[in-house]
Amino acid sequence: MAWIDASDGPKLAPMRALVEAAEVAFAPLVSRRRVKKGASLARPGEHCARLYLVRSGLLRSFHVVEGKEVNAHFALEGGIVGAVDSIVHG
Repeated sequence: MAWIDASDGPKLAPMRALVEAAEVAFAPLVSRRRVKKGASLARPGEHCARLYLVRSGLLRSFHVVEGKEVNAHFALEGGIVGAVDSIVHG
């Protein structure tokens, strides 16, 4: 994953190992998906059972409250976005 680099120094070696182990463990659950600018990953009210890793670009997570979009999170490259509560609680 791009946000941890060998040039980050020895203090991050355990973190690099953890990230590499996580990539191997989650590989069977991961699929790639290209998303065009402005496209939605889920519709309002839809159960979201996935987490998305941003390989490039930016993803915005938001809720619709009284018909208005309210930003919840911005995920930059290397960031993760998804509705964890929806995954855990269904």
